[in-house]
Amino acid sequence: MTPGRLGALAAVAAGLGYALAVAPVPFYDKGEPREALVVRAVLDGHGVALPRRDGVEMPSKPPLFHWLAALAVRAGVRPEELAMRLPSVVGGAVGVGLTAAVTAARSGATAGVLAAVVLGTSFEWLRAASQSRVDMTLALAVVAATLAWWAGLRTDGGRWLVRLGWIAAAAGVLTKGPVGLVLPLAITAAGAVAEGEPRRLARLLDPLGLAAAAAIGGAWLLAAWQSGGADFVARQLLHENVRRVAGGGRAPHAHGPHWYGPALLLGFFPWTLALPAAALRLRRRGVSADRFLVAWIVAVFVLYSLAAGKRSVYLLPLFPPLAVLTGTALADWVAQPLGARARAGVRVGAVAVLLVTAVVVSGAADPIVELVGRFLHPSDRANLPLVSSVLDEHRASLVLGLGGLFIALSGLATRFADVRLRAGHLLAVGVFWGLLLVLDGLRPLARAATPRPFAERVRASVAADATLCAAGWVDYAVRYYVARPLLHCPADTRPHFAVRATTRAPAPGCVDTGVADERRFGRGLRFALDACGGAR
Repeated sequence: MTPGRLGALAAVAAGLGYALAVAPVPFYDKGEPREALVVRAVLDGHGVALPRRDGVEMPSKPPLFHWLAALAVRAGVRPEELAMRLPSVVGGAVGVGLTAAVTAARSGATAGVLAAVVLGTSFEWLRAASQSRVDMTLALAVVAATLAWWAGLRTDGGRWLVRLGWIAAAAGVLTKGPVGLVLPLAITAAGAVAEGEPRRLARLLDPLGLAAAAAIGGAWLLAAWQSGGADFVARQLLHENVRRVAGGGRAPHAHGPHWYGPALLLGFFPWTLALPAAALRLRRRGVSADRFLVAWIVAVFVLYSLAAGKRSVYLLPLFPPLAVLTGTALADWVAQPLGARARAGVRVGAVAVLLVTAVVVSGAADPIVELVGRFLHPSDRANLPLVSSVLDEHRASLVLGLGGLFIALSGLATRFADVRLRAGHLLAVGVFWGLLLVLDGLRPLARAATPRPFAERVRASVAADATLCAAGWVDYAVRYYVARPLLHCPADTRPHFAVRATTRAPAPGCVDTGVADERRFGRGLRFALDACGGAR
């Protein structure tokens, strides 16, 4: 099988898996419905270059992701949550396909398949591919630009690849701002230096490619500035870029310079356990292309570590090269009989899974959940009761998934095994891990935490022409599922909660819907919205 065909099959398989996984999952957190409301603004005609939620609120990101999701909605993709997530689903799947193709071209079909499994089932990539957020679209744009420039600089006739890279970088700018251009440029420069060919970088100065990127990014910037003026500059350029990088004032998601080390190890799990094998292979048989991949990883890691604002999902652009190196090392690993140390390591992993299974079966997970909660942020700690309830309600399916994971790991530990059989066991590890995350993690947590039932009760209890108002900030998921604008009520009393819930007396001229939700995030907070008859 050719690398291109393998990559296409990997992309299709990943895309179908992601789509089936997230199609029935309702919005339940802050980030996804926030972006979905911007998509709805595009569909409702509240701006194209700068679509505003409910025609009022300034978006925090450029609009490419929202345009793509709006196209999916217009195309009739249902449920609508899947349409809102489709750019991430497709971006994650294409990233898996590109990784498989690149790895297969370098190291063979087995390595390509394993690299696809590693990337597609790593925790952070799987999570980002299933969310209605801009990060996966940005990651794909950065990966596409980097690969196009890398191939173009190494080929005498690669001018069109260089131009394609500039267009992909412009797409990154339209997704999340200047970082879409800075990252692939930094990666390409670091890679050229690592390979000892910095002079090749001059080929990036292609007039047509530069003009195309400038035209794409400049046209949007001009349109957004004309629509938003100083507010646009303050929100999207200064707050989301300068302040987040330099840390002026209180940077969002601020963390120390060493924060990304543990974040990467967790985000790449369970394949973090295979990183020592990848490091050992690099030390023994590293080649020029490997130096480029290492430089790619280091460039992304260092740049984001220097920034004040940090989120684990920012590291997505370094996952494909890490998966290439890991998948190649795993292919070498399964191609030969395992040594005693390797078998012992796999058996330790199998025993660990067995112990986790025993904890789940015995119902002794609650004390462990409480212990973990001591190290979490208060907002995350508040969700732990939901975690405990999911562990109790889905104990049988958890045991089945963990049992499959145990069997797959146990099969890897045999001394005499066929190469394809051992590779199949690694594939099974990824599949069972992904199923556990989705079926016993994402879906039940989302269904327990979503405010969709509350929002649907609100919609059913008020007239179609009524305007809803709230005394304080209302959860984005509530606003999405209510499916109509939420105005600020003329408050004569202060809300008890201004973050996730609102309780107050009805505003003058309005009536209380009587609809409340006492279970939101397990914190006993009460939502109450007023319905004001007629439009305002």
